[in-house]
Amino acid sequence: MTRLVLDTSAYSQFQRGHPEAVRRLDAASWIGVPTITIGELETGFRLGRQYETNRDVFALFLANSAVEVLPVDENSAQI
Repeated sequence: MTRLVLDTSAYSQFQRGHPEAVRRLDAASWIGVPTITIGELETGFRLGRQYETNRDVFALFLANSAVEVLPVDENSAQI
């Protein structure tokens, strides 16, 4: 069982098809996404030229049953 906590850079690499990022995320049984990462990505989407497309793709990613949004707290830091 592989558990990962996703940061902004890892999500970006995954979406760009970076082989190692794709391999690791595809193999993960659980992926935690801290709310800070969501905020950073949202800012990047808004500053970019494909806001709606990027936001829709990210929403589908978050809807995956292996993905859990993590509040910013000490427990998240421990994971």
